[in-house]
Amino acid sequence: MAADGGAVVMAVEDQAAEVIRLRARLDQVLAELAEQRALFIELAGHDAEIGLCRRVVEEHGQREFERGRVAGWLDAVVAEKRVQQELVRALGDRADVEARRWSVRGEQRTRGTFGQSHPADYRGGAK
Repeated sequence: MAADGGAVVMAVEDQAAEVIRLRARLDQVLAELAEQRALFIELAGHDAEIGLCRRVVEEHGQREFERGRVAGWLDAVVAEKRVQQELVRALGDRADVEARRWSVRGEQRTRGTFGQSHPADYRGGAK
């Protein structure tokens, strides 16, 4: 019986050692899973932050685009008005402009006579 009892004790000790080894391995695996879970949570939070940042940038970009479009339009209107004012200054007095407007080859015309032919007009071969 002693031989059998020694084998049983050895088997129990081996099983206890195996349980301790498996428990250590389980603790190691659980620690690795906890690290992976923490990393996953960190990355998921990072992805959420990136998504939020993208949304903020897109919304801000759209607002800035609209603001820039309006500012550009206003700049274009101001530039056009500046050109118009310079043109009026270059043309001189309004009476002078009107006089030139209503003349045909140097001959002064009125609204009623503007469409009449000029003596120097080509008459189609008639003499």
